[in-house]
Amino acid sequence: MRLLLLTILALLVACGGDDHNHEHHDHDHDHSHDHDHGHGHAHHASHGGVLIEVGEHEANLEVVHDAEAGVITIYVSGAHAEKPVRIKDEKFPALLQIKKEDVGVVFEAQASALSQETVGDTSIFKTEGEFLKTEDVTHITVDKINIYGKTFTDIKGKLK
Repeated sequence: MRLLLLTILALLVACGGDDHNHEHHDHDHDHSHDHDHGHGHAHHASHGGVLIEVGEHEANLEVVHDAEAGVITIYVSGAHAEKPVRIKDEKFPALLQIKKEDVGVVFEAQASALSQETVGDTSIFKTEGEFLKTEDVTHITVDKINIYGKTFTDIKGKLK
């Protein structure tokens, strides 16, 4: 019993909270699925999308493509993809690869009465259009986004 309690305590200390200032372990990420870092926990896309790591395990972007509606939503979350991270950006540019062509889009901040998020203080961003009513969106590159007061550029992810 004591060994079990010590193991649980060690896992809790190792995983910690959603603090983005922790030691980075050497590991590869498969950005097309939820990922497990090999040290006892997996990161799950809470909205059913694809997680894309930002920086050196500093934050995540969860990309959710609703092809039927022609909408892509990005949710900004912390290093372990557990908690939303509100940012000040009101919009940010990105490139989507659709049928092997790059298409420039702008993701705009979304207010949410449920979470009391507002434009300029939100973790939710959307872009929409008829051209997104396809399953052929395969990659995304976010040009520039500010998270935790730090600017991240050229964030690439595979969606399929």
